[in-house]
Amino acid sequence: MENNSEDLIIIVKGKSRRIGMSELGDLLINHINRVNEVEEEAAELYRRYG
Repeated sequence: MENNSEDLIIIVKGKSRRIGMSELGDLLINHINRVNEVEEEAAELYRRYG
């Protein structure tokens, strides 16, 4: 991949990977959605079992 100022290099568990900004946005949205799901599940469990 060419050197583009919009590219981002991420390192996860010692492996590096270059991703573009739109892919980063997708990853963040997926993460936020999953966090929201977990929060909803936790709230439901709290309502059920206090």
